[in-house]
Parts: sequence; C-alpha cells; structure tokens
Amino acid sequence: MNNKLFTLAPFFTVLVVSGLAGTPSAFAQDKNIQDVLNKLGRLERDVQTLNRQVYKGSPPPSTSGASKGATVGGSGSGPNAYINRINDRLDQLEEEIRNSTSNVENNNHILNQISTRLDKLVSDIDYRLTNLEARTGGRPAGSLQGQSQQPLGPPKLSAAPRAAGVQRVGPQTGGPVVSSGKGKILGSVSETEVSSVQGQATVNTGSEVTANPAQAVPQPVKPKPMLPEGTPKDQYRFAYSFLRKNDYENAEKALKEFIGRYNDQPIATNAIYWLGRTYYVKGDFRSAADTFLQGYQKDPKGLKAPDILLRLGMSLNGMNKIKEACAAYQKLAKDYPDASASTKKLLTMEKGRSGCK
Repeated sequence: MNNKLFTLAPFFTVLVVSGLAGTPSAFAQDKNIQDVLNKLGRLERDVQTLNRQVYKGSPPPSTSGASKGATVGGSGSGPNAYINRINDRLDQLEEEIRNSTSNVENNNHILNQISTRLDKLVSDIDYRLTNLEARTGGRPAGSLQGQSQQPLGPPKLSAAPRAAGVQRVGPQTGGPVVSSGKGKILGSVSETEVSSVQGQATVNTGSEVTANPAQAVPQPVKPKPMLPEGTPKDQYRFAYSFLRKNDYENAEKALKEFIGRYNDQPIATNAIYWLGRTYYVKGDFRSAADTFLQGYQKDPKGLKAPDILLRLGMSLNGMNKIKEACAAYQKLAKDYPDASASTKKLLTMEKGRSGCK
C-alpha cells in the first residue's frame, strides 16, 4: 500500500496544483492564498524526498524536525512518518480549499442577487416609460391631461351703465344741466364752476405724477439651483429620481442644470439620454430629436449610443419624418450588431410601426 501511495503521490500533487491554477479568480479573493501555495510547495518537496528515499535509497534528512518528532513519537519507520506528515498536510489543504470555495460561492451568490435586482430595476423603468410613450401616441402633453386648447379671442366687454351726463344747456347760465336719467332735472352748473373743477383736476394730476415717478424695469431673477451639493453622481441620482416619480417638469429642469454643469464628463451622456426621453414623453418630439442627436454626436461609441439612436428614430417618426427615422433605424442595425436584446426587439417594433423596408 505504501508503494502505491509513493507511486501516486506525484500525480496527486500535480492534480492539486493544476486544480488550484485553474481557478485563480476564486482564490484571488482569499487572504490565505499565499499560505496555501507555500504549503503546496512544501508538500511537493516532501514527495520528492520520499521518491529519493524509496526508489533511490537516499536516507531522509537528519535535520528534519518532523522526521525526528515522528521517530521519537514511535509512529513507525522513516517512510511511515513521511506518509503521516503528507496525509496531515493533505487534510489541511482540503479543509482550506473547502473554506475558500465556500467563500467564493457566497460572494458570487451576493453579486448575482445584486445584478438581478439592478436588471429588474432598469427593466421596470424602461417598461414604465415605454408604456407611457405608447399611450401618448404622438399627442402633445396638454391632450394627456384632458386640456382642450381653445383659441384665444378678444375679451367680451360687459355693458357699462351710462353715467348721468350732460344733456342740454341751461337757458340762463349757459352751463350744462345735470339730469338723473329719469327725466327730472337736479340742477345746473355754470361754466365758471366747470372751469374751476377742471383746473383743480389738472393740478391734482400733475401732483400725482410728481409724487409717483415711473418705476424702473425689474431685473430678471436668477433661478435657484435645483441640484443639491455633492458629487456629480449624487446630483445625477437626484435628477434621475424625478423620473421615478413621473415628475417630468422637475426632471427636465434638473437634467438641464446637470448637463450645463458636467457636459464634459462621461456621465453627461446618460443625462442627455434621459432628458430626451423626458421631452418624448411630453410630446415635444422636436426637442427630443435635437437632444438625442446631441447625445449621439457627443459619444457615438458609448454604451448608450444604440439606445440614443433608437430614440432619435422614434422622435423623428413622431415628427412624421419617416424617411429620416428609417435611416436612423438602419444605422442602428448596421453599426451596433451587439446591441442588447431589448433594444433589438424595440427596434423591430418601431421599424414596423414606421413602415421601414
């Protein structure tokens, strides 16, 4: 049995080393990987020593502490002591490998859960926005809220009551006669009294003009920033949170402010994409097309480029520019064959909707 173990020991060592070398990504996460490799090295040296002793007749090293301990302990002859030592090492290595594998599997499970939740969140948002866009059907945002746009006309003037006016000249004073409107004369006013009243009115008007000078034109007030203090990622999440609430007015303002601040950073492409989606949902297809075109020209090789190009075609279709929309769809299919499955599926639907060949 001992000879069989000596014969298989080198192959077993090679098998263990090969198995460990085949999974570098798993053991890279274990902090004790260096200890495991050191123990494997010692195990390989022990096997080589056994080979020399058994097959070549070489004696075991006299200075080996493990060999001395095995001999003193009465565990048997020299080869048996080496066999016991190797068996103990193998048991330790198996236990450490099991622990490392368990840790790697737990980490992979946690990462899979996080990835699944993130995919569900993105799919849910895309599903909600797609359904909302489908319900608009190309109508402006005002029609979604049941607001009928009526043409504005001149205001109707209500009939004003006729004031008691001057009806005729008095026979003696030459002044106007004030009537109550019921055929009864209340009295007459002389021209002198009328002139004095007009003079007082002129004086009062002048004093009022002097007392109330023309006010200066008010200066436009700078709008208060919407984005909070923090890093660009924090501010992007804040702007994106309005989309989750279907608050497209505030989403538009926050995204515009974010793009104005961080247009030179890669994350601005995502903000441009969602700003275009906001315009599209509101039925402003021209602004949506301009925004998507800006995003595509900014980063044609980015991760968002296929989705931006798809939404550009949808916006052009909303403007009844079918030829341009089909050209955008064709470019998407040609330049981005590795686009996501959801993008390809929506592309097929939109091409059929536009009647593209």
